[in-house]
Amino acid sequence: MNKLLMCGGLLALTCGVAQAAPSTYVGVRLSVDTPLDFGVGVQATYDVGSYALRAGADVRSLVGYTLGYGADASVLFPLSGTPNTTSRIQAGAGLGLERHSGVLTVLRPHLLLNGEVRLARSVTAFAEGSLGYSFLRPSGGGEGLGLFSPGLRVGLNFR
Repeated sequence: MNKLLMCGGLLALTCGVAQAAPSTYVGVRLSVDTPLDFGVGVQATYDVGSYALRAGADVRSLVGYTLGYGADASVLFPLSGTPNTTSRIQAGAGLGLERHSGVLTVLRPHLLLNGEVRLARSVTAFAEGSLGYSFLRPSGGGEGLGLFSPGLRVGLNFR
């Protein structure tokens, strides 16, 4: 009887830990980081409920004339909802880095606001707005340029 109670308690503890365990999921996204800078990419998110860490990679185009690549990292904190609710809102900060055709490097720190809605059991759609500042640096060593940089990102996450 003691073994049965001990096994039952261990099973209950294991199920509780599994429910509280962090989730990792991937997604696809479209982004516009200034009126001139477009991208399509993928992202991976590590979500523990009280915060989420996200890393992404993009193929970028600056006004359709350059082809480049980019990467970014963000941390998000919940304002409402949880990963298991039908919708939630998160706020956070991120840092992006891009390289365009070997002629331009862009560094973009930004603040962001993210809204997410569950479409199906394992699929969520998200929209994200950001405000940041883009530091543009030409590869030839010329003078850099800084621009105010609003952004918009939409996509799907697959859990």
